[in-house]
Amino acid sequence: MPEQKTRVLLVSNTLSCGGAERQITLIANALNASGRYDVDVLYYAQKDGSFAHTLVREPIFVDKDKLGSMGCMFAIRRILKNGKYDILHAAGGGTANLYGRAAALLAGTPVIVGAMRGKRHFAGRDMRWGNRFLNLFVNEWTVNNPALIPILKRDLIRIRDERVHLLYNSFAPAKDVDYRLNEQTEYDCEKGKSFVFCTVGRCVRVKNFPLYLSAASKICDKYPNVRFWIVGDGEQREALEGMAEELGISSRVRFWGFRSDVDVALSRADVYVQSSDSEGTPNSVLESMRASRPVVTTASTDLSLIVRDGENGFVVPCGDEAAMENAMERMLLMSQDERAEFGKRSLALFEQTFLQESAVGTWDVLYRRLLEDKK
Repeated sequence: MPEQKTRVLLVSNTLSCGGAERQITLIANALNASGRYDVDVLYYAQKDGSFAHTLVREPIFVDKDKLGSMGCMFAIRRILKNGKYDILHAAGGGTANLYGRAAALLAGTPVIVGAMRGKRHFAGRDMRWGNRFLNLFVNEWTVNNPALIPILKRDLIRIRDERVHLLYNSFAPAKDVDYRLNEQTEYDCEKGKSFVFCTVGRCVRVKNFPLYLSAASKICDKYPNVRFWIVGDGEQREALEGMAEELGISSRVRFWGFRSDVDVALSRADVYVQSSDSEGTPNSVLESMRASRPVVTTASTDLSLIVRDGENGFVVPCGDEAAMENAMERMLLMSQDERAEFGKRSLALFEQTFLQESAVGTWDVLYRRLLEDKK
């Protein structure tokens, strides 16, 4: 008789183009493919469905704007009870920890897990106190970066070390990615014979793309054959395009907007740049490493397993334009062989910790242990 599958509901506020949402779709599919789990994804805001097509099954949507906060919570409760889920994991973090955990508590779901994916998840007083209250009843947490653990314990208090579990972001191996290396793509035509720096992310304040553009303008003053790509869209895109105009570098900067072929863009760039002020674990850095790219990044999170300064990239202080410019110029002045060696080290570091196959095993061990504890 086949083993009964464990029913899991992963909750996120929105299934869109953010890093957390992408990770949820990847792990949901991987857990379902393992044959041991029956995983659904639920979201309740901003129904744009950017990544819905990547899910094995149709995601569940609860319209919080229509139902209100309490209505949303009780709708999730009904779904949990009717679906007889074994585990509720607020995998998207943020407000999912309130609506998802409270609903699961009311539904009597056996295992309830919260998640923290960014340093600012509990910056608001309501978020802190709401989750502190829920912690009196359900107090298991996952983080995707060790740097988040002390922040989680500080913001939500009374969380013991054994209640915090580290689940790294994870991806398929490079061999499974279609980089379209035998094709002439848009990126190839745009690149030509230029040297290309590339950054990927939503055009929002925390990504600090102005830092990237400011450093780019200094590089442009000295080197004529360098181009700068920004892959992503968002509320600040128009302002960033205006900034490139003001700096006189608009002809050297390409805004690609939202793309579904980010891996192809990364494989055509020479160097990946991350300019963020704050991160959990940046997906785009890991994906660039999978593509064997060297990296320039701000010290926006714990990078001990990601970028090793002087080995596969350079790490600069957050917001330091001079340091960013210097690191980018150092990459530019390296020989092709030196950059290729950095790229090989990037791939090796990626494969040590962030492969999806090992991540599924880690999630499986955690879920099984938590279920066993409830017996």
